[in-house]
Amino acid sequence: MIGLLGGTFDPIHFGHLRIALEVADALDLEQVRFIPNRVPPHRRQPLASGAERLMMIQAAIQGESRFVADDRELRQDKTSYTVHTLQALHQEFPHQSWAFIIGVDAFLPLQSWFEWQNLFKLTHFIVVGRPGYALTNPSETAWFQPYLVDSVADLTRHSVGKVLPIGIQGLDISATQLRNMIAREQNPRYLTPDSVCAMIKAQQLYKNKV
Repeated sequence: MIGLLGGTFDPIHFGHLRIALEVADALDLEQVRFIPNRVPPHRRQPLASGAERLMMIQAAIQGESRFVADDRELRQDKTSYTVHTLQALHQEFPHQSWAFIIGVDAFLPLQSWFEWQNLFKLTHFIVVGRPGYALTNPSETAWFQPYLVDSVADLTRHSVGKVLPIGIQGLDISATQLRNMIAREQNPRYLTPDSVCAMIKAQQLYKNKV
């Protein structure tokens, strides 16, 4: 099984990397593919270019053989719909199963995503806890109860279409927090890898921008 972690990664930080690592270990994933959006449908356009964000991802994941930077969405000049990305992955890797890693804050409104029902025909969802969010409100969680499993063993008995909440240590870091720090000329070290800090400094990314 291969994990998928999408987002703007504007910039990538240790929160992203820690989630990927813990989920990879918990599910014994072959890979985790980091897929930066080109035109994200649910948030504003990234401040860094696609090429800059891809380079930061590549710098951040050096040394972890299971992590891969996947630029397929950056190569398309259109909105980055997850269903289209998954369909393309299925065509490229027809015998592979997928685990889409997503924070609970992004998962709860999944019904607003483009062709959301078709997503369950293409992937599992690994729902990672975030501070301030929980899968406990019946009015928010009733829609995905038929897909819910409570263990990795239950998940792997199916090829697609299951939801596994997973508790991980995680790190409460956000890209918005990082961008704001950099715009205020504060040092982002220890929130993102040194290689990413060096790239941000060299390219003057996020300076005087929020």
